[in-house]
Amino acid sequence: SIARAQAAGVDTKVFGMQLGDRVNLPNCGLMGPPITTQNCIAEFDGLINAFAAVGEPSLADTLSIKLARDNCPAWLPDCRVLANIEGERLIGFMIHPKGASVERATATELLAKYGSRATRRQRTITPLESGTQFQVWDLEWHFPGLHVLYRPVHATVHYGVIYIETDRAYQKRQAAQQRATRPKL
Repeated sequence: SIARAQAAGVDTKVFGMQLGDRVNLPNCGLMGPPITTQNCIAEFDGLINAFAAVGEPSLADTLSIKLARDNCPAWLPDCRVLANIEGERLIGFMIHPKGASVERATATELLAKYGSRATRRQRTITPLESGTQFQVWDLEWHFPGLHVLYRPVHATVHYGVIYIETDRAYQKRQAAQQRATRPKL
């Protein structure tokens, strides 16, 4: 997947890490530094359990990574991402920005990196708290070897989701979602 993406001229470096490379990051420590100068693996992080609770299909091969200040986008206030690994290799990222409140900034950065040839789908969201409807735009890119999806609202109005993943990771996630939605009877 990575070789196909790179041959097509797709940028496969994300947050200072190269998709397809072995994950070789230091541990952040038990509490982790609030601001770090290099990406590190969070030893204990409730982020993985929190997003498992809101419907992420499989987090078995997932690491929580605290991003270095230089690798952290402004729209991600806690600078934490979930990295999907297979074996020891990085195959994708799951990022949870703060919902529709950062939609414009997030979309702008993704469009600058991956180009304007995204599939765009508008959705109407009706929050349970207020009932006041608003519109969001989902963006999706399909490249040879790489898939990128941005949903400004995902599971709750307070969180969005971005997947940046190899074809292999995308196929695994799709299969897990299908298994999760099958009747359990």
